Amino acid sequence: MRDDVPGLPRIRVGDVVAALGPDLRPGAEQFGVDDAGVVKVRVTAEGGVSGVEIAGRFPGVDALAAAILGAYRQALLKRMAARLVHGAGPAAAPDVTDERWLAWLRDALDRADRQLTAMGRARPYADEFTGPGHCVRVRVAGGVVTDVFIDAPRPPEVVAADARSALDQAAQALPRA
Repeated sequence: MRDDVPGLPRIRVGDVVAALGPDLRPGAEQFGVDDAGVVKVRVTAEGGVSGVEIAGRFPGVDALAAAILGAYRQALLKRMAARLVHGAGPAAAPDVTDERWLAWLRDALDRADRQLTAMGRARPYADEFTGPGHCVRVRVAGGVVTDVFIDAPRPPEVVAADARSALDQAAQALPRA
């Protein structure tokens, strides 16, 4: 097989694996990729952001910001899926005829009540986190990252480093699941 065929994109194995689904190994980082396959965001098992890569150009800063947010959300979804596979989610409900069913139901309702109470205490306004280069801002509202803004065009490596820092700051401020 030839590697030097002109006009064909080079495909890296890591990119293909990242697009397939969550890495189910315990403690593995999860990768999210935007729809165009140009932006990749790495999220740690603890929820922090360990890397942002931008491997191309976008027609504008708004499109790039949307791609960063999309890749970040995909990485978070993969993280949640991997945690559920490893039993980090709620326990399965026992059968209604099982004597433990009522205790399970009370526990589930208590958990839901604690989560709703915590959400009610959350600040109603949004927080913003900025990278060290002050070109990327990340908005958090209601306990989730809602927006990514790029304030000025910069080289991809500068935007990637700033986005990684701002997303990681936002992730550290979010409630842990």
